[in-house]
Amino acid sequence: MELNRAKLASQLGLAPQLLNDRVLHKIAEDELFLHHLTVTKGHPQLQEILLKEALVQDVPMAESSTRELLRRAAASLTRWAGSGFSRVAGDEYRLRLETCRTCEHLSFPPTNLVYRLARTSEQEKTVCGLCGCDVRRKAWLSTEKCPDGRWRAWKP
Repeated sequence: MELNRAKLASQLGLAPQLLNDRVLHKIAEDELFLHHLTVTKGHPQLQEILLKEALVQDVPMAESSTRELLRRAAASLTRWAGSGFSRVAGDEYRLRLETCRTCEHLSFPPTNLVYRLARTSEQEKTVCGLCGCDVRRKAWLSTEKCPDGRWRAWKP
């Protein structure tokens, strides 16, 4: 195993200690990540950015059961219906999304039935790792809040 790790590190132009288990897992799970590491060979600053991102992305999302996700979605829909299906203004929506895009909890969606039915993109980070919601949808709802308290009320 260590010989293979050293060989891969050499092929990528990385120090072997940088290929820890989390990075190897990311390489195994994401072909594009391996491609980016290969393309940035010889550019240590770029590889450092990729490796740091891999460690942040690898923070496990709070796994919720399908039943729990559906229960939360139903409660959210009930609150939203009670508000008359009110949505936030476009500027507030964009501000909420920007807040989410810079959050360390933003994750790729798990590959389970709920996210496939919701047509959540597996190619981009769109799911809150704290609550399991697709932030692109949740950010529109005036009745919803960030579980970490990061969304502030927008004042035009």
